[in-house]
Amino acid sequence: DYPWLLDGARPRTSLDTLESLGILKELNGLGIHHIDTAHRYGDGLSEMIIGSARRLGIIYGVHVITKIEAREDIQTMEMEIAITINRLGGCEGILLHNPDFSRPRMVAKACEWILRKKELLGLKWVGISSEPVSDAVRTVSDHGMNALQFPYSFWDRRAEEEIFPFLKSSVFSIVNRAMGGPSLRPKDPSEVQKAFLFLDSSRARMDLVLVGTGNLTHLRES
Repeated sequence: DYPWLLDGARPRTSLDTLESLGILKELNGLGIHHIDTAHRYGDGLSEMIIGSARRLGIIYGVHVITKIEAREDIQTMEMEIAITINRLGGCEGILLHNPDFSRPRMVAKACEWILRKKELLGLKWVGISSEPVSDAVRTVSDHGMNALQFPYSFWDRRAEEEIFPFLKSSVFSIVNRAMGGPSLRPKDPSEVQKAFLFLDSSRARMDLVLVGTGNLTHLRES
C-alpha cells in the first residue's frame, strides 16, 4: 500500500477517519511533537480531525502548524483563520501557503496581516510555505517572520541552491515532501529507506522534517 503520501485521489471514508485518529494517538509514544496541516486539506477535514484529537486528549504537548492561502482580500483571510482556529481549538503556527511572489504588494500586505495575527493569537511561528525559491527566503527575512516550509528530498534538491545558503539561524526551517520530489513519491520500502538515509546524511540545516502518511505501519517504520 505504498506510496506513503495521501494525494486526495480517492474519497475518504469513516474508516479513513478512524485510522487518522489511530495515527494521532501514536504520536506521543513515538516522540513526534509537530503536526502540519492546512485550512484547505480535505476541505477542512484534516483540521477538524486534529482539533477533535486535541479536545479529546488523544494528542497532547504537540505543536500544530497550519497554512492558509495568501490573498489580496484580507477579509477572506480573516474568515478562513477564524474557521481554522475554531476547528483546531488553537494552534502554534500559521504559514502563508504558496504566495504569488510576482505580486509583491499583495504578499507584503498578507505578511503584515499574519504578523499582527502572531501577536493577537500568541503564535510561536508565522511564515511562508512555498516551493524552494529565493523569493521565499527574502520575504521571510524582509518581514521579520520566523518560519519557512519548503520541499527537500533525495529527488528534489532545489533548496540546496535557493534556500539553505540564505537561511538565517533565527528562522525555523521546515522540510516537507521529504519522501519524494515534484513528480515522484516512494513506491516501495527501499525508496523510503533511501529518502531517510539522504536526510540523515545531509548537512543542510533542517529544524523539522515532515513525513506524511495515512498508514499506521508506515508511521511506526519511520
